Formats: sequence, C-alpha cells, structure tokens
Amino acid sequence: MRLEHARSATGGAVHARKRIFRNPIPALAVAFSMIRDPIRRSLSVLAAATARPAAFLVVIAYGVLWLILEPETFDMHSLATLIVWVMTLIIQRAEHGDTQAIHAKLDGLLHSDHRAPDGLAEIDDAEPEDIEDARQKNS
Repeated sequence: MRLEHARSATGGAVHARKRIFRNPIPALAVAFSMIRDPIRRSLSVLAAATARPAAFLVVIAYGVLWLILEPETFDMHSLATLIVWVMTLIIQRAEHGDTQAIHAKLDGLLHSDHRAPDGLAEIDDAEPEDIEDARQKNS
C-alpha cells in the first residue's frame, strides 16, 4: 500500500491522505465466476432432473439396496427419510410442471405481441441470476 500526501500551499503540512490500493477484486471475481458458473449450471440440471420420473426410481432403488445391504439399520427413521425424499420429489415435479405451463403460456403471449422485446421469450433458458439481472434492467 502506498500513501500519498497532499501538502497545502502554506508550509507543507499534510492536510489529506489518499490510499491507493491495487484492487484484487477483479481477479477474485474472475476466479469465482470460473467456479460459480459450472456450479450454477449443475444445480439447474439437477433441479430439472429431480422433476423426472427417473428420480423416483433412484430413491426406490436406494431404499431397496439399503434394505438388502443393511437390514439391521433400516427402521422407522429410515422409512421416514425415504418418504421425505419421495415427497420432496413429488413437490419438485408439481412445481416444475406448473412452471413449464406458465412459461408455455407466457411464450405464446410474447410471440403474439410484436411490441415485446426480442429474446424475451427465450429468457427462460438463462440461469436464474441472469433472469433477475434482466428484470432489473427492464424495470
């Protein structure tokens, strides 16, 4: 860190100090975005995958394997855990279906209105953070 002193015209007394830093933030932001972007994409893919019927098969297969390989640890708590997982998948699937239906309806409305900005109908393919940024710009 380097300090620069501004001296007044009357006798050279220090009247202000200004710190000049080299800003490490841009380098950190680039490094963080290299890590963050694959994580964001992976979470989006995982969210879509948990809305598929195959996710139910994975939970059922996990429960069956647990029952076969460790039957002494499979008790009411284990069953409750599996039920919570299945209910989470049911909620995720219902929410995903509702969201897709809303997107389809809105896309139809946007395509029919020629005043809508270009690319607005395709914004649902973007990451959630990018959609929030676009909403902030348009409001």
